[in-house]
Amino acid sequence: MAKNTALPDDPLDAWRKYLTQTEREWNTYLNEFMGSDGFSRVMGTWMTSFLAAQKSMGSAIERTLTSVSVPTRSDVQDLGERLGRIEERLRRIETAIAPAPARSQQKTPPRTRKPPAKSVKPKSAKPAKRAKKKASQS
Repeated sequence: MAKNTALPDDPLDAWRKYLTQTEREWNTYLNEFMGSDGFSRVMGTWMTSFLAAQKSMGSAIERTLTSVSVPTRSDVQDLGERLGRIEERLRRIETAIAPAPARSQQKTPPRTRKPPAKSVKPKSAKPAKRAKKKASQS
């Protein structure tokens, strides 16, 4: 006969409980370990060694780049700062020598009065006669 075993509602519930318990145990152990004096000494020594190696490597790379005439990161940063100062000085100079606003840029009341219309004059025939005289003189 078949055994009557009840299936849990969530088949992964046992796995989830195991992971939660294991995580709590590891957290407890690692917190105690990292809180010890020995761990602090080892980490301090390691950090000092790492910073010394980083400084040594940085100066070696800088010497190499300088020997092949390539600017270093600090050179580019210094150049950027100098360029920023020059741009600021130029902006101040431009502001100081800028001309006063032209009359056309000043606000004036709108013009509502129209000038009188110009009358169209008929062209005189005199220029034609002159041309005729010049032609007969030649």
